[in-house]
Amino acid sequence: MSGEVPEAWLALVKSPDAVHVRELWAPASEVLPRFVDYLSRSILDAKIGVCGTGHILVYQLKDWDENRINGYEDGFMMAGKPTPPSCIDRFEGEMGEIPRSLRTLWELHGFVRLKSDEFLKSVDPAQQLFSHTPELLPAKEDRWQAGRRLECLVIVESTYDLMTCLTRQPGTRRWDDLLVSAEYWGNTMRETQYRGIDDLLADWSFRSWE
Repeated sequence: MSGEVPEAWLALVKSPDAVHVRELWAPASEVLPRFVDYLSRSILDAKIGVCGTGHILVYQLKDWDENRINGYEDGFMMAGKPTPPSCIDRFEGEMGEIPRSLRTLWELHGFVRLKSDEFLKSVDPAQQLFSHTPELLPAKEDRWQAGRRLECLVIVESTYDLMTCLTRQPGTRRWDDLLVSAEYWGNTMRETQYRGIDDLLADWSFRSWE
C-alpha cells in the first residue's frame, strides 16, 4: 500500500495518537486550530479503507456523533486523499480565491464527513462520490441586517433548502471565511452558529468544542 497513500496516513494508522495527528495536520495548525486540537485529543484509532473514490482515511474519534437524548458518542470521520493542487488552482481561477483554511483542508483531504453527517464539498472530480463542486449562489439579503447583501458559495453537500456557504462582497473575487446559512431557492441568508470553517469542523449542533 505504501506509495498509494500519504506516508502520514500510514504513520497515523500504525500509531493513532495525538503526536501523529498533529504531524499529519501540521499545515492546518494555524488556520484550523480548534479542529486540530479536537482531533489530537479525541483520536481513538485510524484505518485506511477503499471506496468509490479510492483510498480513504477513517478516523475513530471520541464524542464525534451528537445524540440529543444520550449525549455524545464515539464515531467515525471519513476523509479522502489530498486534492491535487491543479484542481484547487482551476477552481480558484473560475470562482475566485478561497480562504487559506479551506485550501489547507482540501490539501489534506479531498472531502470530509462532518459531524452533521453531511460532507464538505470536493473540487477533485475523482473524489465526488459523496459531494460535488462548490456551487455559486447569487447575492442574498441578510435576514437580520437591512441592506446587507453577500454572494454565497455552497461548501457543504445538503438535501435541505438552507445551504452552508462561504461569503464575499458582490463584485469581489476573494471569498471570506465567514459562513452563512443561505436559502437555495429563496433570496435571504443569515450568519450561522459557526463563525468559520474551523468551527464548522470542530463544533456540534448543540455544543461547542471546548
